[in-house]
Amino acid sequence: MRPDVVANILANVENEWRTQAAEFIAGSASASKAAPGSFAKSCSTVVSSVVQGSGGDRKVAKEYMNQVCSQKVLEGWHKSRCVALAASITDHAMLADSYANRQNLNSKKVCTGFWSIFVESEKNREAEEAKVRAEQEKVRAEEEKKAAVAKAEALKKAEAEAKIEAEHRAKEQAKRDIVEKEEKAKRDAVEAKARAAEASARLAQKKAEAAKLQKEAQDKLKEAEKAEEEHTARLAEHKKAEEVLQNAQAAKPVEDKPVPVLAKASTETPAVKTAAKEVAVSPPKPEAKKVAEDTAPKVAVKAVVAAKAAPQKADSTPVKVVKAVAFLKQDPCAGCTEGLSQSYQSCAMKHGNPCAETNSAGLVTSGPGTKKDIGCCMKKEKHDRCLECKGMDCAHGTCKVNKKYYSSRTIVGKMDDKAAMKKSGWGK
Repeated sequence: MRPDVVANILANVENEWRTQAAEFIAGSASASKAAPGSFAKSCSTVVSSVVQGSGGDRKVAKEYMNQVCSQKVLEGWHKSRCVALAASITDHAMLADSYANRQNLNSKKVCTGFWSIFVESEKNREAEEAKVRAEQEKVRAEEEKKAAVAKAEALKKAEAEAKIEAEHRAKEQAKRDIVEKEEKAKRDAVEAKARAAEASARLAQKKAEAAKLQKEAQDKLKEAEKAEEEHTARLAEHKKAEEVLQNAQAAKPVEDKPVPVLAKASTETPAVKTAAKEVAVSPPKPEAKKVAEDTAPKVAVKAVVAAKAAPQKADSTPVKVVKAVAFLKQDPCAGCTEGLSQSYQSCAMKHGNPCAETNSAGLVTSGPGTKKDIGCCMKKEKHDRCLECKGMDCAHGTCKVNKKYYSSRTIVGKMDDKAAMKKSGWGK
């Protein structure tokens, strides 16, 4: 058999023997009776195995047991018990005759003698271990006592050092506080002086601004008085021009047939020519319809005023200009293009409802205020008008509208997917 395997088995068996010996020494009467029998049974198995494995040769058995007891797993008390067992087998039980050993060796007798040795060794071991534990406990208690004394001294020393350090820090902090207070007082004095100088400078500036505003107000008052005088003079001239115009109209009847404004441009005065040109220019772009509607009456009025202010001839050119202006009228549904829809979407994305009224804080209110964005609001109103024009009935040519406004890319009709796939070559 392999010594290492036998050593592992013997180590486990010795643990059981140790337990049995402990029960025998300190256990009850029943445990004391059962322990020797259990020990003898397992011990006999070990002894028989050693004898049979060595062939009854005492020398071979001794060498084999030396190898088993030398294994690392059998150290300390395990090794001493292994050596004692080997001696009981080879030195006391086995004879020089190998045959006699194989046939006549009484393993129970060997185990009975070894049991006494094992129990005695356990008693001695427990006594030694108890003594060692007592000594160790004494040493540990002394060390703990020394450690406690050292800790108390160290704590006392640390408290004394901490107290000294705290006093030192308190003194240093007191010094720093005094220095900081002095520096802060100096800074406050400098800042107060600077604020006083700044306040004096601002007061002088405000006085200068007040004097300037007063002078400007006086100048504005003079300008207002002068403008009032000029306005009075202009009203008088305007009234005189109206009287002249009325006299001219009464002197020569006006034809009902409208005459193009630019046809008589060569015979009119420069003022009337300029007014007629402003009236006859090409109409505003469709997307600026509202601006054009607002501008056309102003141009007409300008033309009338120019005609009134100009020297009158015998013909009725100013009246013709007024009639020509009366024929100018913008198409409300013109300018409904994709460019308008894109411009409206861009500004509406930025402002939401651009026509909403906001207060001075920029918040939307229900009352009157300032529109979010006037230009975008005009685009929104034009966009809404184009949507209304889109729904108009222009079947008889009564109007001209863009029926695809805001839906130029909408798919009309039902899509035939299968036909489109077949046309593209799918399924071939």
